[in-house]
Amino acid sequence: MNVSSTTNTMFRPEKTVNNSPEENSNISFAGKKTGHAKTVRVYIKDSFIQTHQSLINPAITNKTTLHSFEIGGRTYSSFCGEGTDEYIMSLFQDKDDDISFVVKEQDDIECEYHPPDPWGKRFVQWISQGASYCTTCEDVKGQLSSCHQFEHFLHCGVKKFSFKNVITCYNDAIVTDVKTVQPFSYLNLSDTFTREWIHSMTYIGSGFCIGKFGTGGPIAIQTVENSLLHWSNKDCESPRSITLRTGLLYAGSNFGTFT
Repeated sequence: MNVSSTTNTMFRPEKTVNNSPEENSNISFAGKKTGHAKTVRVYIKDSFIQTHQSLINPAITNKTTLHSFEIGGRTYSSFCGEGTDEYIMSLFQDKDDDISFVVKEQDDIECEYHPPDPWGKRFVQWISQGASYCTTCEDVKGQLSSCHQFEHFLHCGVKKFSFKNVITCYNDAIVTDVKTVQPFSYLNLSDTFTREWIHSMTYIGSGFCIGKFGTGGPIAIQTVENSLLHWSNKDCESPRSITLRTGLLYAGSNFGTFT
């Protein structure tokens, strides 16, 4: 998909087109609703470019194309994800409240993506309460969570992380066309030749993904296309070959989980 690089972070709230699954086949994973529950929507907005110097080589400037988003009438560039966000917490007043992501595609058609209930509840808990309730194993104390651990929390419920025994994915398949990936599937980027595990994220739908940027970094939204560009060029004098994969995550029996 074509992505604009124009920086624009101020937006007015927009109404969501409440299409039913029958009216719009792109709307997936509609959550169970009760009479008192509500859906808090994350509206994905325009793109902007974030730049920072490489810590490995100061002569290299890394550029990342991200997308701002609106939640509860406020516009954000990212979620902090490490500490409590009182405003976001206030948006979810009932335990049955859920979250969805709204993407405006061509012809101003809005597609709303509802995550599976466990993923959505864990995501809300992380962005509203911070990652402090997730702990590390005895091998490394006080270490902040990484993108890989964030995804294992979302997809598997893991909240006790090990740094010596890295949890990995299995049944991974190479993705050549992101349109074939189901919304809220796990994605990972790896070096094509060494198979080094570079980055983990979740596919939202309509070409967008969400993930944590580095250890202790923010949680941000970007397109899969821009994620590939970012990680292939990050800290490199010349681009490296990156392979996009999707698969299942395996938590293992030695890690604390919750449902």
